[in-house]
Amino acid sequence: MTRNRVVVFDEDPGESFRLEFDANAVQRVVGAYLEENPDFDEPLGGSDDPVQSVGDLRGYRKYSPDEDVEALLRVVRTGQLFDDPVLADRPRGHGAARAVVLSLLESRRDDLNNGVERVALPGNAVAAYDDIDGVLYIRRPPNLSAAAGVVGLDGTPIHRIWEGRLGCPPEAELQYERVLCDRCRRQYLMEVLGYRVYNTTPNIKPYSRQRHISKGKDLALIEAVYLETGVEPAVITTKTAERYLGREWTHVQASSHYGAVRGSNAFAGDEIQVGIVLGSQHPGDREILRLAALSGDRLELSERHLNRGPDLSYGVAARPEEPENPYLTYFREHVVVQSVLRFGRSAGATVYVHTGAVPDWILTDGPIGAEKSVIRERCAGEREVISALSDGAELTASEIGTRVTIAERTVYDRLGPLSEWCIIERVTERQPHRWRLLDPDRPGAGYVIDDQWYVRLPGTDGFVD
Repeated sequence: MTRNRVVVFDEDPGESFRLEFDANAVQRVVGAYLEENPDFDEPLGGSDDPVQSVGDLRGYRKYSPDEDVEALLRVVRTGQLFDDPVLADRPRGHGAARAVVLSLLESRRDDLNNGVERVALPGNAVAAYDDIDGVLYIRRPPNLSAAAGVVGLDGTPIHRIWEGRLGCPPEAELQYERVLCDRCRRQYLMEVLGYRVYNTTPNIKPYSRQRHISKGKDLALIEAVYLETGVEPAVITTKTAERYLGREWTHVQASSHYGAVRGSNAFAGDEIQVGIVLGSQHPGDREILRLAALSGDRLELSERHLNRGPDLSYGVAARPEEPENPYLTYFREHVVVQSVLRFGRSAGATVYVHTGAVPDWILTDGPIGAEKSVIRERCAGEREVISALSDGAELTASEIGTRVTIAERTVYDRLGPLSEWCIIERVTERQPHRWRLLDPDRPGAGYVIDDQWYVRLPGTDGFVD
């Protein structure tokens, strides 16, 4: 089918060539195969019991004489490893049952010292078995040897992941050609595609778990985007955050989660011109270790691996032209980029990215220095100061102190932040300074949400980082 043809992959093929078995599926497939295979009926390796389970199979590989293990391996290898119709039709069976058994029984395996074992299988296939959670991945790359050429198109490529998924031999690397520099990419997004992409926090915001989600801030940000644009935004976030925040958010036109948007055009229509990307995803350490194992890399879990912030690293050196932490970047930063580009694909969009897990090149104004430049919680003292100035009076701190319940020293402390956020302004240069309330409806003034949050969006006249 591919002979003498040029094969083109539009975006990373993802898991198209990978079989996944969780621990229960591995037990089920192996158990069904062993029950039906007479070679495993008799006691093996000096044991009193036949091999009947995953544990038995692994124990047999570890403790039986090498010649006995090799003899049994020859039996498994000679059968059809994949797409066996007989095995597929059996109760609890699977067409790749022999490949699963071989992945557990094969004695020639690489222990990566992080709980994952890598096994080379016949036909350029490779398996990664996770001893920690019992998950097995088997990658079976396509046979492209007869193709006239292979071309991959990807705006956020990780070279080694592409090579692994296409089955490139270790001595061969894909030729990489970058079309646009970072500056040109940003210019193309803005001037040709019509995107405006604004960063609203430098924090990574790993939203895979509910306890990490900043519900109050996120809901206030959504409301402020709606007030600023006059358009109900669409939201892309993690599945956890979509479920958690979706119970309470209003003025959201549509939503989706990271796992559902790659290659999707669901938000491509003209009716969705404003989007928000909330938080970043982290698939879990084990998932990252398994993907790396399939590509032949051993990753390390540092002492800080539970910290999902900017210092998270898995100890693998990046190649030239690759980002630092290539596997983490693949799951995190590149997913954010792909999500940004889901909005307004036909006519561009304005997108607010509420995570620091985003490359600078996609941001219209670059990254911001602090989240408090965009959103912060107002305290009771600030409310009282604003109330004291609400009649249009120009007052000194002492005069404000006579109208509030907070101490005069606290009044001084509140005046600075309120001035920085352009909520009040100083009207005299000589002390004692007088202050007045600015018009909350002026352009670029920002928004007070639920009498609790100040939100001032980047891209507006009043924004100062």
